[in-house]
Amino acid sequence: MSEIVLGTMDFILLVIGTVAFIALLIVFAIEYHYWRLRRQMKKIIVKAG
Repeated sequence: MSEIVLGTMDFILLVIGTVAFIALLIVFAIEYHYWRLRRQMKKIIVKAG
């Protein structure tokens, strides 16, 4: 019985860890995308000015 509980806890922790890792990757990808976009916008503004 204790093995099943431990297995369930490990599974829950694994799921939480995986979800957190994916969420972190998504946030990082979005931040990088916006950072690149802002940098391009600055170049365009400098060229226009």
